[in-house]
Amino acid sequence: MAFTRIHPIKSTLNYALDYIENPAKTDEQLLVSGYNVDPLCASLEFKMTSALAAEINGDYTKVGGSENLAYHMIQSFSPYDKITPEEAHRIGKQFADEVLQGRYEYVISTHVDKGHIHNHIIFNAVSFYDYRHYDSFNKAKQLRQISDRLCEENGLYVIQNPDLSKKGLTHHQWQGKKEVSYRAQIRRIIDNVIAGATSYEDLFPIS
Repeated sequence: MAFTRIHPIKSTLNYALDYIENPAKTDEQLLVSGYNVDPLCASLEFKMTSALAAEINGDYTKVGGSENLAYHMIQSFSPYDKITPEEAHRIGKQFADEVLQGRYEYVISTHVDKGHIHNHIIFNAVSFYDYRHYDSFNKAKQLRQISDRLCEENGLYVIQNPDLSKKGLTHHQWQGKKEVSYRAQIRRIIDNVIAGATSYEDLFPIS
């Protein structure tokens, strides 16, 4: 089960990239990679693509407003999922590739400094493929569906029949809910039993 978020970046692209690529959060940047872009200079390459798009299609920058420079997607896995950072990174790349259809440069990082593993994906608001701007309108449902399917395919927890019209909970809110899925309860019980076992007989006592 993974929660997903997406929001635009209008003025803090360098800060956002620095944050998601933080070595302390990404196992010294071993869990950072890019698609059609070098993560170390992604901000510059994003701008070059946007500038080329403006030259080809015309500059339609809003007067008195701010354009979206990029988008930030977050895919946060359940703390009950037994998933390695490498697996999370691989699933995150599958998620980004399916959502973006190979048309947008992106940087993906997997953070392992919290109680749950989560992916950050920052992608250019302008496509290098056709120089069109990404349309984020009403995409939350699609992102959730793609992420849920990938989680299911990889043996991770998935919320059955979720109400995709509602904004998803954060992990803090989710953990604070009184009701926990029966599968999560069983997994927790099994983990506690294994942790306290000292022999095979402790797990399967002979009657």
